[in-house]
Amino acid sequence: MDSAAARDRISRLPDDLLHGILVRLRSTAAAARTSLLSRRWRHVWTQLPEIVFDNPHGPAADTVDAALARIHIHTAANNNNNSAPPALNRLAINFPHLQFAPFRIAPWLAFASRHLAGELSIRLARRRLQMEDEVDLPLMEKATSIHISSGHILLLPPSGSLFAALRTVSIAYARMDGQDMDCFGSSRCPRLQELYLWPVELVAVSDVSIRSESLQTLFYRADNTRPLEVVALKLCLLRAQGLSDSGRERSVPLQG
Repeated sequence: MDSAAARDRISRLPDDLLHGILVRLRSTAAAARTSLLSRRWRHVWTQLPEIVFDNPHGPAADTVDAALARIHIHTAANNNNNSAPPALNRLAINFPHLQFAPFRIAPWLAFASRHLAGELSIRLARRRLQMEDEVDLPLMEKATSIHISSGHILLLPPSGSLFAALRTVSIAYARMDGQDMDCFGSSRCPRLQELYLWPVELVAVSDVSIRSESLQTLFYRADNTRPLEVVALKLCLLRAQGLSDSGRERSVPLQG
C-alpha cells in the first residue's frame, strides 16, 4: 500500500459512515463535488438519505435537475442489482429569492413521488400568477410531510389517491381549487395531524369542508372561502382567517 492510500483512511470507511459525513455538509451540491476525489467517491453522494439544495446563492435549476437525474439513474441501477440504497427521508429545494416556472418544478415533484419516504420541502419566491402557472402535485404514498411555498396554482391529485403516511402539510402563497380540499380528509390522508394552508387563495368562491379523524392542528387562511366546515374530533388548535363572509381572524384553542 502506498503512502497516499495509507493516509486516506476516510475513503476506506463503509458507505453508511461516509453518508453520515456527507449529510452533515447540509448541501447536496457540496457532497456531489466529492465525486471528483476518486473512483471510490464517484457514487457515494447519490445514495445519501437527505438531498438538500437550500443556498439562495447556490446552483440554478439545471444543477438540481442534473443531480436528481443522476440519483434516479444510480438508484434504478442498484435496485436492478438487488442492492437498494438507503431510503430518501428528506428532499429540500429551497431558493426563497428565485422564481421558477412550473415546468422546472414538475420533475422535482415527480422525483419525490418515486423516491421519497419522508419530508418534502420546496420553498421558492412568489410569482405573479398566470393562467398557465399550474403545478400538479403527484401522489406521494410514502411522504410523511409536504411543505410547498412557490406562488403557483397547485393542483392536488384526483379523488381516490391515498397519502397513506402523510402527517404534516404546509402550503403557502398558492392558489387552489376549493373542491380539492377533500384531499385532506380521512379518506385520503388517514394519518394527517397538522394542516397549514396559510396563506392561500381559492380560484373561485367555494364552500370548503375538511373532515378528519386524525387532524389535531389546522391553520387556515384562504381567501374566497364561504363557508369553512371542519369536522375533526381530535382537533386541538384551529386558527382561521380570510373567509369571504368575515375578514376577522379567529384563533381557537380547543380542549379535548
